[in-house]
Amino acid sequence: MKILNLSDYKVNIWGGGVTREIMILPANSLLDNRDFDIRISSAVIESPESTFSNFDGYKRIILPLEGSITLITPTGKVRLTSTEPFTFDGSDKITSLNSVGAIDFNVIFKPEINASVKIINNYHHIKSKKSCIAFAFEDIKINGEHIAKYSSAFLTEDAEVIGKAIIIVY
Repeated sequence: MKILNLSDYKVNIWGGGVTREIMILPANSLLDNRDFDIRISSAVIESPESTFSNFDGYKRIILPLEGSITLITPTGKVRLTSTEPFTFDGSDKITSLNSVGAIDFNVIFKPEINASVKIINNYHHIKSKKSCIAFAFEDIKINGEHIAKYSSAFLTEDAEVIGKAIIIVY
């Protein structure tokens, strides 16, 4: 198990706030080049309104970690919740209404990667069949090891997770 703490993430400043890149694959890929297969990040949103970048050819999954985020999608408004990840096409024209200081969790991936995101609470046993990351929604324990809030654990074997976490399988 490899652990990345909040201070280990790559930081990008953009017009609406600060994004922390948790992972991008392949590792030498760049967000701006759109040459990645999957990217996982979390952003602190300092703007009450924002426009999502176009990621044509990708799928996106998003949920708020803190604060309020409402998406304005082609089919209407969607108020995001921290218990239900929202999936949409990366080419959708999306804007959002945000509480200032809201924090989101975002996965952008090529459809053939078939990434999934789920929220777990309390105790969960993870079978490591595919690549898997546990993102700590709060301080958690994985196989008895403490993982601080907003840190990530890259799981390479079966794991027991205690606490609230976001599990990303890809």
